[in-house]
Amino acid sequence: MNSKVTTVSAFNEDLNRLSLILDKYQIHRDDLLELFLAMKYNRLYGGIPNKTHLKLVDFYCRSSGEVQDVIHSFRLRPARDTYSDLHLTSDLFTLSSSQFTDIIHDLSDDGYAQLPCVLSPQICFEILRSSDTFNYSCLQRIDDCVTRQVSMGIPKDCSNYIATYALENSLNGCSHIKDIVSDPVILSIVSHYFRCSAELKDLSFWHSFPTITAQPETDAAQLFHYDLDEFKWLKLFIFLTDVNLNTGPHVYIPGTHKTGSKPKELLEFGYARIPDHVMEMFFPSNTWHSIVCSAGTIVIADTRCYHKGTALLEGTRSLLSPEFAPSTFSKSFLPQ
Repeated sequence: MNSKVTTVSAFNEDLNRLSLILDKYQIHRDDLLELFLAMKYNRLYGGIPNKTHLKLVDFYCRSSGEVQDVIHSFRLRPARDTYSDLHLTSDLFTLSSSQFTDIIHDLSDDGYAQLPCVLSPQICFEILRSSDTFNYSCLQRIDDCVTRQVSMGIPKDCSNYIATYALENSLNGCSHIKDIVSDPVILSIVSHYFRCSAELKDLSFWHSFPTITAQPETDAAQLFHYDLDEFKWLKLFIFLTDVNLNTGPHVYIPGTHKTGSKPKELLEFGYARIPDHVMEMFFPSNTWHSIVCSAGTIVIADTRCYHKGTALLEGTRSLLSPEFAPSTFSKSFLPQ
């Protein structure tokens, strides 16, 4: 059978599968058409309407990710070769072929994989030094309200802040960050996981601080949640400071990125933060994994997994987090 016939056959299989899923989850075909049109609009002009993103969330919650899976499979027709442009060595990182394979398996099985190579202390130091000049959106709790204010550079007194989130356009001047997000080893990992080429979709940088109450903050992503940023995506968590149990370790629940892995009762919460005591009813805390690590550690994550940050008891946690996806779909929302 020639490749063209094989491609048409695979496309028809995906089409039949999609039709069955729409009927199974009572999704109207007009809603799906709107989503496909939004994808086309995004390629031409960038951004999607907020109501389209809400529709994407609704599809995910109804189908536990099946709709997203089949839409992503349409992108892979015809299938693309991710082996011919595979890089295991760069100026920053070197992996063996077995290490590369282990990373892909860990991502597929658990949703998270820690790279066996790290950023050097010198690069961590220089990124942190550059961060003094970034522009930040600062989260501050005053009584029962969380307020945001823009700061040029890190505020001198951070004692009243939950976190500072660097504005993306202020990160462009840091050469080390540019090198990381364009690194061929990183791009090889994410492209192989997607089975198609990838691009930088989002770039974030956080400093997190202890709070007086030491209670988890919703605005600082310190309650369990999953992301829904595209049809398929990966985030890097690059820890620029040492992380111990007192300095806000990242926590995730392995395997919950998989289609069908989330209980219906939790999906009924929608795109919402879930308290620990509720999550523990479905996933005992001994199945949760906390990332305690040294500065320079790099973790790659499919953040469809349930995950959260934790409130700091001391110190500062600094984190660089680029996100990669097959497109920038859903990166920015357009006015209604």
